[in-house]
Amino acid sequence: MSELSPITPAYRKIIDRLTRESSKLQIDGALEIRIGSHILGLLANPTRTISIGSARLYKAALDAYVRSDHAQKDCQATMTELMSAIEMSISNMSPDSQRAATFTNREMGIEPEAFQLVTSTLIVNRSAWASLAARWMAAGIVTGMRPGEWETAHLPTWDQEAAQNGLLCVSTVTLKQRGDERRSTLPISNIESYRVVEYFIAAYRAARRDATAEELLRQCSRQVAAVSKRIWPNDTSHRYTLYVTRHQAAANARYDTALSTVASQLGHTARQNKSYGKLAIAWPQQA
Repeated sequence: MSELSPITPAYRKIIDRLTRESSKLQIDGALEIRIGSHILGLLANPTRTISIGSARLYKAALDAYVRSDHAQKDCQATMTELMSAIEMSISNMSPDSQRAATFTNREMGIEPEAFQLVTSTLIVNRSAWASLAARWMAAGIVTGMRPGEWETAHLPTWDQEAAQNGLLCVSTVTLKQRGDERRSTLPISNIESYRVVEYFIAAYRAARRDATAEELLRQCSRQVAAVSKRIWPNDTSHRYTLYVTRHQAAANARYDTALSTVASQLGHTARQNKSYGKLAIAWPQQA
């Protein structure tokens, strides 16, 4: 643990989150000791649902912090013991809880740290497909669009008043048994989110000049799956897809929107929408 290495932005965000959570603990000592003790507490608490993938992600972020120049070098012995205890706790996680966490992640969404890690890894990949896949995921988080609906997507001109009133939405044509149906998606509330969608639509249309819509969807889906497997080779709970952003977008929208409204925006009834919009897995609101 003596070799110094830089801490990535994705790991930095995890450390920041764990720092906030561990600040409530009555533990003296360096920040890394408080965070390590907090992770151990999460793993030991039978009422707290934490997947084996999240536990490994937390451990990896803590290890990166300890190896960086931010850590205090006079507590390495304590940290070695803590990291060993965390690793042992992770290895002792029951198969039943691991299977349950796998089902939960697949059906419900993607944690913000995992999203940042997947998309940042895609962006630095030299493949043009990987870069497009990262933008695809970002636009999906904003709109809740099905991955296959972008072919007919229409983004209106930016309108501040419409955005403030929840009326600025991407529209798309969805193929139904009784014909085509035009519908809207989750509203875009700020200029930053608008630019994310605008940037992706431009990149998508540029890529469509050399490939079919089916080829774009297939190649980008493969990139997301491959990167997820490379980051978490032994953890199937982190086998993410482009579609997972739709689940997460619905959950994030539930902070200030009724389930029936979110369901309608996603093209469902509230009854059909039971697997979407779970507030418990929504990303923390930005202050």
